[in-house]
Formats: sequence, C-alpha cells, structure tokens
Amino acid sequence: SNARDYLRKLVDEKKIEYKNNLYLKRFINKNGLIELEFKNQENSKILTKKLFIGAGSIQTPRIVINSLNKRKDLPLKESQAFYIPCIYLGKNSNNDLNHHTLTQAHVYFKENIKYSIGKVHYEIKYDQKITDLSLKKQFGPLYKLIPNFFKKRIFVITGFINSNYSTFSAKIRKEDLKIDIFENKNNKKKIKFEVLNQLKILEKKYNFISIKSFLKLGNFGRGFHLGSSIPMLSEKKIKLSKDDDLYTKKNGEIANYRNIFIIDGTNFTNIPAGSSGLTIMANALRIAVENSND
Repeated sequence: SNARDYLRKLVDEKKIEYKNNLYLKRFINKNGLIELEFKNQENSKILTKKLFIGAGSIQTPRIVINSLNKRKDLPLKESQAFYIPCIYLGKNSNNDLNHHTLTQAHVYFKENIKYSIGKVHYEIKYDQKITDLSLKKQFGPLYKLIPNFFKKRIFVITGFINSNYSTFSAKIRKEDLKIDIFENKNNKKKIKFEVLNQLKILEKKYNFISIKSFLKLGNFGRGFHLGSSIPMLSEKKIKLSKDDDLYTKKNGEIANYRNIFIIDGTNFTNIPAGSSGLTIMANALRIAVENSND
C-alpha cells in the first residue's frame, strides 16, 4: 500500500527509527521524560520527550487507563450502522464491475422528519459477488430460481447515525479494561422511524424500492466507527470542566499530562455519521505539525 511504502521510505532514509512487534501497555512520566512500557517485552523500555498515541479507538483509551493507574472508567461512543437491501427500478441496469469502489454513492439526509437524530448518512453499495452470496445464504437451493436480470438490480444501502443518537453506548472498565454496552431502546424506535421514512423520499428521487422488512440496525461495534473517550474541549468548556475530567486540549495534549497527545478518533467529541477517516488523518497531521517543533 502507499502508506506502507511511504513508511519504508522514511525508514530507509533514516528519517525515523521504526520498532515493530512492540505493544504499548502504559506510559509513565519520569524526570521530565516519558517512559514506555510494553505488554509483550517487559524488558524493552523507551524514553521519549513526546508521545503521540494513535492505537485505535479501543486500545488508546485502554493505554490511558493503564497509565493513570486505573483511576476511572472511560466512555466509548459509536456511530451506529444500519443495513437494508434495495431493488433498482430504472431502465439501465448495466454495471461496469471493473471500476467499482467500496461505495458507489453517498447521500446525506440533513433534515429529520419527526425525531431529532442528526444527519443520516447513506452509502449505496453494489457488489454482485456479495449479492450472490447473500441470496444463497437467505434462500438456499431456491437461489437458482432467481433470474439474473433481477439479481443485477439488487444493491445494499449501508447507513450511519451520529453517535449522539445511536442505540448503543459503552464504557471501558478501569478494573479489567473490558467493555460494558448499554442500549437505548427509545433511540432504536426513533432511528427506525426516521430511516424508513427518509427512504421513501430517496426511493422516489432515485427510482428504487427498499425491502423494509429486512432493515437491520447494527449491534455495537459492527460499524467500526468508534471513539470519543477523551474528547477535545474548547477553552470555554475546559473552564467548566471538573478536576477529575479527562479531556484533550485543542492541540491534542491530554489535560494535566504534558507532551502526551491523542491523534485518533479517541479525541472526537462525537462520532459523526459517515466516514471520518480523512478527518482523523487531517487532525493527526495538524497536531503533529503544531507540536513537533520544540
């Protein structure tokens, strides 16, 4: 991949020192430096002036909990996913499979119909191979009776809800770092109502029908869009925070922990509907540039 090639180039040019197979357990402040302890190599310790943590939205808060001597639980939010199969009704059903990407189209529905659940993100996905596998699993031997012209018109909509309105929330326990999941059934009803009624509008606009009885809201973690355990607060909100609140400042630095920065989705205030990968990368680059000069 391009990222791997770029990393290899930096290593070859000796612009960075790369150490693999080290799994960070915790960091410790020692005499103005930061000492790193690892899970798999207890005798290997590294001292550094600054630490930028981007271990992912589950491992990053676990590292922080360990480093704070298991002082407090940390929240974990998710942008909930949902899935629904659809059938295209337009005249042209030809597909150029050689130029397919993961998602063929994106639609943001900005206005809610009845309930306030924020912007809803719809991704249009067409993949004949996945469609065939799904139909075989659903219908068994009867799959062979489905005409090819009909199968070519089937596609799937994958959608996402902002984490503030998702059915599930969670916390990472300080005692054992396991995840407790909490369900808000009232939010579940609101999401279903909004999605099904928004789909009616999209169906008329884009000439398809959705098979509403097959709408499925994803379980916690199924959408892989997680984070917000140590949110980045504005100066105004920092003034209103409590002494034991854990947050990052605008520059990505963890409050009360000098030179330790969060550079993944852990520092988001909420997880937006839709893809956040480019936003995470842009924010990580900004934090690195702003804090790498001294």
